[in-house]
Amino acid sequence: MSNLLREFDPLSQGSSTLKTSKTNVISDDNDSITSEPKQTSNKKADAENQEELFFDFQTFIGYFKNPNAEPLVKYTRSFLNNFVTQRALWTASEQRKLINDFKLFIFDKFSQYKPFSEFDNAKLRNAQEGIEKLIMGKLYPFCFSPVLIQKIGIDKLDEEHKNDILDDDSLQMKIEEYKFIELDNLDVTNKISLKLNKFLKLAGKELNKINHYKAPRDKMVCILNTCKIIFSILRHFKLDQDGADSFIPLLIYVIIHGNVSHLISNIKFIERFRFENFLKSEDQYYLSSLQGATNFITNLSRKDLTIHDEEIFENAYKTNQQRLQKQREENENQSNLKGNTTDTDNIGNSTQEMIMNPDYSHSPIDEIASSMVSMFNDFFIGQPSSTTKSEPQSKESIPKNPKNIRTQNTGISEDMLDDKQMRKTVKRMEEQERQETLESLYEMFPDLPKELIEDICIAKKYRTGICVDTLLNLYE
Repeated sequence: MSNLLREFDPLSQGSSTLKTSKTNVISDDNDSITSEPKQTSNKKADAENQEELFFDFQTFIGYFKNPNAEPLVKYTRSFLNNFVTQRALWTASEQRKLINDFKLFIFDKFSQYKPFSEFDNAKLRNAQEGIEKLIMGKLYPFCFSPVLIQKIGIDKLDEEHKNDILDDDSLQMKIEEYKFIELDNLDVTNKISLKLNKFLKLAGKELNKINHYKAPRDKMVCILNTCKIIFSILRHFKLDQDGADSFIPLLIYVIIHGNVSHLISNIKFIERFRFENFLKSEDQYYLSSLQGATNFITNLSRKDLTIHDEEIFENAYKTNQQRLQKQREENENQSNLKGNTTDTDNIGNSTQEMIMNPDYSHSPIDEIASSMVSMFNDFFIGQPSSTTKSEPQSKESIPKNPKNIRTQNTGISEDMLDDKQMRKTVKRMEEQERQETLESLYEMFPDLPKELIEDICIAKKYRTGICVDTLLNLYE
């Protein structure tokens, strides 16, 4: 590992180790803090003001392309290249340390090169977020367990990555087993169940987006939006006095009915690769709540549920079991027809489906962001260090044709890689996502004028959780 750390600074001839210093990192409240843990907790800022720290990846890329920032590009390229060539596989713990150390290193270098050295706290924080998104987008196939298993198979995974997959499958099996349960089984009163359903449907939709993104921040935003929607509902129906006792059952219901794949792996990915100082107390609370909800579901049994009518529950359980059996038989037949020879005896159905789906890791939104970066630097192009014997890499991990990095498995043509055209494409996709948000809110608030809903979305920058909260307040 020390060899890789030495490669952080390819321009320095004398330095052989990573210098540990109190690297300035910009926190969410725009204070300058050190990389060491804080001894005192900051005053909790208003949630909406915290969200005002807007992240603009395109702006970061524009600054990163500045000729004055070329050394930063070289540091980043060197790190990424060494990460994927010096060893066939790092353990999850090694990955976490290497990536965190590189962030500290590159954050410190921002102070030495324009235009970053001239940034105020807000712009510097945006740059730090940009670096995290950039490197994790490139290293996603090596760090996110459900994608890594596609590359090397479960037998070659280290214990931590393997446990991610097994935990995903355990959670998914319980979700499938109790897919039929209703809110009253979780002690949520029938009186508000019908009104809750349409809001919880949107919360599940937001949580499902977690697999659309590769950056830890983007995944965390999906969790935040989900939880903010749930808390907005609780406040509206005056159920928030009980705190977690009201919140967790609704979160459990959203997870079970949201059909979110690989939720444990996503949580672990955020824990490992979201820079610690970027995780606000609010983020940590919601992340812990999600962990608690997934743990409850993984260990769920009948005794944990409120069952008002044993006969009705038993019939629903049996019907669901029959559906699952039929689904397993259909999946097995499809696998036989495709001649699948992958050893999948030790993994669940959801992971098997993902392994057979080569497009799992490719989200249009993230692939466009990745292509934006590739327009000016192909980070994975380069030769392994002459002093290090590296195992042969697959064509997928180190493409020989630079153009392949930009277009491979993305569905994006070469013509789209023009900078102006790329920005148009990003804008179009953003507008499409905004329209989907509007349509969901129209459905949730049919009594409110559509013009009012749209005005609120514009004012709140289409942040789903805050939009729902604001619209609910109009009813009070």
